[in-house]
Amino acid sequence: MKDLKQTYEPKKGFQSNFSDVLSGKILEKGLFELLPFSLYICLLLVFYINNSYRAETSVRTISSLERELKDLRSEYITTKSLLMYQSKQTEVQSLVADHGIVKSNQQPFIIRAK
Repeated sequence: MKDLKQTYEPKKGFQSNFSDVLSGKILEKGLFELLPFSLYICLLLVFYINNSYRAETSVRTISSLERELKDLRSEYITTKSLLMYQSKQTEVQSLVADHGIVKSNQQPFIIRAK
């Protein structure tokens, strides 16, 4: 005949250890019994901290690269507009006037060789 009283059997393994930590029973047990579990938790914490540090470093690198890209883009636009301004005919005339070169008043003509 089956016993109607249920006997409590504690769970073994990770669930038992984790529930012991949450319930505070870990303080009742000896620390040497839970040493492997404690080392496992410490290892997970080290991995978590390392992962957080790497993610934060990546975010900083991405932010600095975006800032650098924005600066280079504005420099490109400024340089391009300056080049367009300096390549206008009136600006070229004023730049070469100092060297004695002036715009011809004669119309251009075609030289034909016979």
